[in-house]
Amino acid sequence: MHFVLLHYGMHLFRTFRQRFDESPLASDTALAVLTAVFALASSALDTSTASIRPIDLLGLFLLLVPSLAVIFRRNMPMRALTVATGCGFSYWIADYPGGGAYAAMLVLLYSAAIYIENRKAATLTIISFTIAVFIVLLVGYFHVGEEEVTLSLILVNMVGFQLAWLVGDSVRNRRNKIIKLEQEMMTAQTLQEARTNQAIAQERTRIARELHDIVAHSLSVVIVQAQAAQRVLGKDEEAVIEALEAIEHTGRSSMADIRSVVGYLRDNASYDVELLDDLYQSFEKAGLKIKVQILGEKVEGPPLVNKTAYRIVQEALTNVMKHGGPNAKATVRFTYTSDSLTIRVEDTGRGLAANKVPPGYGLLGMKERAEALGGSLATGPRAGGGFFVKASLPLSFSP
Repeated sequence: MHFVLLHYGMHLFRTFRQRFDESPLASDTALAVLTAVFALASSALDTSTASIRPIDLLGLFLLLVPSLAVIFRRNMPMRALTVATGCGFSYWIADYPGGGAYAAMLVLLYSAAIYIENRKAATLTIISFTIAVFIVLLVGYFHVGEEEVTLSLILVNMVGFQLAWLVGDSVRNRRNKIIKLEQEMMTAQTLQEARTNQAIAQERTRIARELHDIVAHSLSVVIVQAQAAQRVLGKDEEAVIEALEAIEHTGRSSMADIRSVVGYLRDNASYDVELLDDLYQSFEKAGLKIKVQILGEKVEGPPLVNKTAYRIVQEALTNVMKHGGPNAKATVRFTYTSDSLTIRVEDTGRGLAANKVPPGYGLLGMKERAEALGGSLATGPRAGGGFFVKASLPLSFSP
């Protein structure tokens, strides 16, 4: 009978547990009421002749206090278990009828396995409890007799209490694993968000560099051609037409570059760093004389290296046009080795210092491009006048 009631009580416990998860106090109170009902029912339905003492106020006290202790199973698991164990053992020793605090003790053992933070203390608790239960049952076996306290009853009680503890310990371990997994997922999510934000910032920087290079080059050519057209306006119609055509060509080319800049960033479009004919021609039409030199045996580099080399040459020649003066000449030199490409762009103009122009985003953008590939960039006044830009890029780079 006792075990039938216990089974029914545990079934109700599982049913109500999900509903009361958001309100621990309400669920613990309901659980305490269930264990009290079990205790009262087991004592009322006990028809054995072994109990020589009818239930009285003391018996009722010892019967219900363990159920009351269930309310404190989360905040004070060890104390609640100690109180319930003391009352339960006293109830059994006093020969009161029924199973007494059996259900409450099962619940409190389960709870102690979950909520006692100090695991050494938890281990000592289950060992001490097991020894105490064994002693009490053994005393009952010799005191009452084996007809009522049988060896099978002792075994069932011992196994039941141990199972309650093992189930609680298993639940604790599972909860800890879930918590750890959630923390790891949150950490991974935070890291992923940080990487995403960093990638977005880097992409914005790359787009800004691309737009700067395109617009700065185009506007420099347009300004030079417009100034040339103004100087010969009314004097040399062919020169005016040629300047206007150069402005139109540069504008259309720049528009195409701007439309495809995102595509360049994503597919790393390839550039021929040796022949850059269109780029050189746009500068030469604006009046800049360019000399191209190639040293060493050409080694085909990755597309991103080629694009970086292209943009560095473009920005360096743009600076020559802006700051070098009307008579400046430029030299573009590519030096290949087995694993690197060195680009040197130098001019015979006045340089940045002569124009009293502080370094802008162009030089910074070139440096960032080179360093992003594991290379380097140096700039400065050239011996004998002018300015130089020197970039060293690894040909073994892979994104």
